[in-house]
Amino acid sequence: MSTHNYVISKRYKCKEGMCAPSSKERYTFKGFDSNVLPLFPDSVGDMFPAFLTHRSGISKQLIDWMLPLFNKGVRPHALSEILLAHHKKQHM
Repeated sequence: MSTHNYVISKRYKCKEGMCAPSSKERYTFKGFDSNVLPLFPDSVGDMFPAFLTHRSGISKQLIDWMLPLFNKGVRPHALSEILLAHHKKQHM
């Protein structure tokens, strides 16, 4: 709950006419695919400490806490405030 994980990869940028020939828009895309993690041999992908989304990632430890807390009546917004208070206390 008190560690940070950084995932860095390249972001590729398509030039005009390469990705969308009929459009003048430019596209970027990530150099990794989060669907690949479970495919690594010997469960190496299962050891990755976070679940990646298109915007960010969430700790698997926090995911394990969410269901029991939500079943006991803790709302997602309240959990967000608890985590913010925890981080403020630790980093101040």
